[in-house]
Amino acid sequence: MSWTIHAGRALRPALGTSSCGDAVFVWTEGTAGLFAVVDALGHGPEAATSARVAVEVLVRCTGRPLPEIFLECDRALHARREVVLSAIQVREDSVLFAGIGNVELYGPPGVSRPPVTAGRVGRGLDPVRVWPLAVEEGRRWVLASDGIRRRAVAGALREVRGLAAEEAAARILQLAGRDEDDASVVVVDWSRR
Repeated sequence: MSWTIHAGRALRPALGTSSCGDAVFVWTEGTAGLFAVVDALGHGPEAATSARVAVEVLVRCTGRPLPEIFLECDRALHARREVVLSAIQVREDSVLFAGIGNVELYGPPGVSRPPVTAGRVGRGLDPVRVWPLAVEEGRRWVLASDGIRRRAVAGALREVRGLAAEEAAARILQLAGRDEDDASVVVVDWSRR
């Protein structure tokens, strides 16, 4: 049996800036999906360019395995500002996660979450570790840049429990976003067809 996936996204630049160094990516087609948060180092136009380059790679590589997608992003960002990146990929009944740097993954209460690997995309990557993601009916997984305050996430997730994915992403950003940083969130909800 395949998953029905509902995803929401929200992002905004740091207060007082017009360009955002964060980017979000949400793609579904049939029983496949790719969801990602990209956070370029720093702020401003150079960071926004790197985030955009990473998203262009995600668009081109949606059907490829996660490690290949990360390596393509790494190559595309050579000689540009580096990024950190976390992604969830759905292929048929397989749900996988990979993360490099401080883009966090938050899951349902009591469910262990896979680790994020230290590093940056764009400076040469070691082999990318991929982890299975525990998905069940009604479970919600959230990708968030470091513009989301970790200490505020648990409370925000409790508050948005009954909201649809798009509304939940916007509310998490409002409740837990740091004004002094670019901030982005992708919320992914799961149900069986």
